[in-house]
Amino acid sequence: IEVRFEKENINSLTGDGELMLSILASFAQEETISISNNVKWGIRKKFEKGIPNGGFIIYGYRWKNKKLEVVPEEAEVVRYIYDNYLQNKAYQKVAEELNQLGYKAYKGGKFGASSVHEILCNITYTGNLLLQKYYIVDPLVKKEKKNIIRYLNYPVRVTYAGRLDKDSEGLLIMTNDGDLINGMMRARYGHEKEYKVTVNQPITDEFVYKMASGVRIIDREKKMDVITRPCKVEKIGKYTFTIILTQGLNRQIRRMCDALGYKVTRLVRVRIMNVKLGGLKTGAVRKLTEQELKELYEQVKESQDAGTGRIIE
Repeated sequence: IEVRFEKENINSLTGDGELMLSILASFAQEETISISNNVKWGIRKKFEKGIPNGGFIIYGYRWKNKKLEVVPEEAEVVRYIYDNYLQNKAYQKVAEELNQLGYKAYKGGKFGASSVHEILCNITYTGNLLLQKYYIVDPLVKKEKKNIIRYLNYPVRVTYAGRLDKDSEGLLIMTNDGDLINGMMRARYGHEKEYKVTVNQPITDEFVYKMASGVRIIDREKKMDVITRPCKVEKIGKYTFTIILTQGLNRQIRRMCDALGYKVTRLVRVRIMNVKLGGLKTGAVRKLTEQELKELYEQVKESQDAGTGRIIE
């Protein structure tokens, strides 16, 4: 079927017309990607300043002058739900009790098990807002994916203490304790994270020495020019080594290997401080043991109490 664009003087059935349509479509595609990246950048900058994105609806709060303000009567309900959850009451039981006490849900209706569950899973009640609980894989097809927090679907909202990039795998610690996350992730405390790394060519003694001594990473696009901290590196196979870091630069191990002419083919985080991955399978979840938690909190407290115990750059 012939389509004519009179304003642009384009005929879809001619060679010139087909070429022009391809060029215009390419321009439109790039413009869409550019707008998407600009919007994401704006949202992230707002989050960095503590400004939430959009006017979402949440029980217990109302928007006033672009800020969330607590509604005291509804806040009482939220506290009631969390208190009863900690007493191991079922969602349905909590909902029934709220209805018997005369409390109303957001739109004036009755509480159900699902509404109790949604409140328990909402990170906003911890005093935090989380960016990108879902993300768009491609702005052109608008395919949406869950991030790890949605994948876990844990009854209480948790977030990660230290990210892994999408090309890596291994141990992640999830918690709703903001103080613990802060204590674990502050680079100045020098907490250890251990990785098992496989590269694309045989590992030499020179490579091990340079990796352990510190590697200069230059990325003009990211405005990065830094020498990494000295670290522990051990060759455990022809193509495999372990590395223990006390800092967390973006894609640090991959950048270090790139700088020395190596490419990482697999990267697995096997330990964070005292917590080890062990035999945990991909996608599997377990709770930390009491002993692991005790040691984790003790290490964080010791580093914070030391104060001056900073890692020398």
